[in-house]
Order: sequence, then C-alpha cells, then structure tokens
Amino acid sequence: MRRQRSGTSSKHADKAEELSFSDLVAATNNFSLENKIGAGSFGVVYRGKLWDGRDVAIKRGETGLKMKKFQEKESAFESELAFLSRLHHKHLVKLVGYCEEGDERLLVYEYMKNGALYDHLHDKNNSDGSENGGAPTSVVDFAVPAIMAGEMGKILDKRVGPLEVHEAEAVELVGYIAMHCVNLEGKDRPNMADIVANLERALDLCDDSHGSISSGQISIASE
Repeated sequence: MRRQRSGTSSKHADKAEELSFSDLVAATNNFSLENKIGAGSFGVVYRGKLWDGRDVAIKRGETGLKMKKFQEKESAFESELAFLSRLHHKHLVKLVGYCEEGDERLLVYEYMKNGALYDHLHDKNNSDGSENGGAPTSVVDFAVPAIMAGEMGKILDKRVGPLEVHEAEAVELVGYIAMHCVNLEGKDRPNMADIVANLERALDLCDDSHGSISSGQISIASE
C-alpha cells in the first residue's frame, strides 16, 4: 500500500488502498491481452496478481483521449470509487484499491473466479439453463420473451398462487422493469430514479388490492 497523497480521492483512503501504476503494470504483465477478461463503458478489465499474492480484477480507464473524454472518465472513476468505498456486502464484489497517476485511472477489485453475473445471465452454453426440448437457454432468454408476450405466469414461482387484478398489474410492471434493466446498451437501461418510481407504483397497486403479495416479495422480485 502506498502513502495516501492529497487530492480528490483522499477521502477514500480509509476504505481502499492507493496503488501505484507500476504495481498494476507488473500485476497484469503490462496489461497483456491474455489477461484481459472484459470491457465496459469505463474501460477494460484485466486479471492480475498483486505483489502479496492476491488475485484481483483491474479496471483501467481508456487513455490517450481528448479532454472531454478524459473528463467523462474522471467523473465515472470518481463516482464509482466514492460509491464502492462506502459499499460492503457479502454478495457484492469488494473494492481493493485504486490508482490515480497522470491520466491513468484504475480501480482494483477482488477477483471473482466464477466470472461476471452478466455472463451467467446471458450464457447460452450453460447446460443448467436448458429447456422444457433440450435447447440451452439463459435466464434472460427465458424470461424476456414471456414478459413481452404478457405471459408472466410462465416465470412466476408457482407458490405465489392466483393474483388479483391489481397484483397482476404490479407483477407485470416489475417484469417490465427487469426486462429493461438487462438491455445490452447502458443507454437503453432505466436510471435508478425511474426504477424506484416504478417499484413504488407497483407497491401502490398491491396496496390497492389489499394484496396477498407483500412489499417484501415485490422487493425480492426486483433484485
């Protein structure tokens, strides 16, 4: 761990280590293609091993861009660092540290050997998700067509039982929220304000029906 220097991220020192760029270059074999494990809007993710033996995933912001792109990268980096520095949950990947040197912006996470949640949701070769004909499918491939066709009953837990009219509307609304949240492009996904507003609307519909579905069940369905 390196000495914390003053700057925009000094407030995160108690939550995450500040790592040097040279350490991360060494950890990833100079960000070699063989260590690349993914990419996103912020940049590219590499697998690496720190000097103390920890396996990590290192997200590197794109470099060599014009000022506007750099500012966008800086904003995304600061937002993610601020959020993850405060977030600790056994079911969420842990932020190990970060690096700010020159125009380099990197975030370092614990390495999850089972891969990303996205890959499990969309994996067409996952034999555990095979269909009622033997054709492999994913959670998304199975659920989205049913939601679009208005056939929510196909994907609901059978223990829920018959729904009243308002309850059915609430469940359908949650289904549509979930469907839009798995759009491939981030720009096509709803923001959190829209998600919360729609979930609150779903809860109101359940209250109107004196529901047999509790607010807790609706919350679980949205996760």
